[in-house]
Amino acid sequence: MLKEQMLSAFKSLIRESDEPVLVTFQKDRNTGSNRISPFTEVLQPEYKGKLRTFELDYHKSERILEHFDLPRSESAVIFKNGRSVRAYQGFGNVRKYLRALSQNN
Repeated sequence: MLKEQMLSAFKSLIRESDEPVLVTFQKDRNTGSNRISPFTEVLQPEYKGKLRTFELDYHKSERILEHFDLPRSESAVIFKNGRSVRAYQGFGNVRKYLRALSQNN
């Protein structure tokens, strides 16, 4: 039941957002793995008012990943009007994210 509520809330968030939404799915921060946090922190000032960013633990977001047919690994997904527009697996290429965001704004 909780997973369905989480999915419903997530769908509302990405559907009702006036801006594109960048969601990063990553391991729990306590694991010490590479995170995208510095990336989203860098984006915040540049895309303020143009982009919303959220970080989710992909282990705790399985229902969301399943619903949108996304990989169960570290990835970043851009949503617009309630649909995924672009998805990137791994966090190695920041230029791809920036290019995609520029094309979608």
